Amino acid sequence: IEVRIPEGYVQDFALNPISEVVGKYTCLAHDPDIVPPVLLVSEPRNGSINIPRVDQTMRFWFSEDIMLGAGILHLVPQGGPSGSTGLSLPMFSDRISTEGNLLRVKVRGEDIALAGKT
Repeated sequence: IEVRIPEGYVQDFALNPISEVVGKYTCLAHDPDIVPPVLLVSEPRNGSINIPRVDQTMRFWFSEDIMLGAGILHLVPQGGPSGSTGLSLPMFSDRISTEGNLLRVKVRGEDIALAGKT
């Protein structure tokens, strides 16, 4: 593929225009992607303790760009009351979003408290 950016299409804040730029790129073969994304990093980190019960956004970075698929996200307490099922968030909740390789989950303080109840 060849990309042509014409003279003046981009300029700096002093209004200096660029000269024409031509870029040539060779695309990779269209081999099917058969490897699922891998979780690389989360915030808070996996295994974190003493997470405050306040509104926060949990973030999960994957090895490649992602989109929502199917299922329900569960907040399940560790060490909570026996039989606690936690809290379920539907996939298309306004509290769940993706951007590139990032999954964001907005968690309310009361969600964390509810997740610990039976």
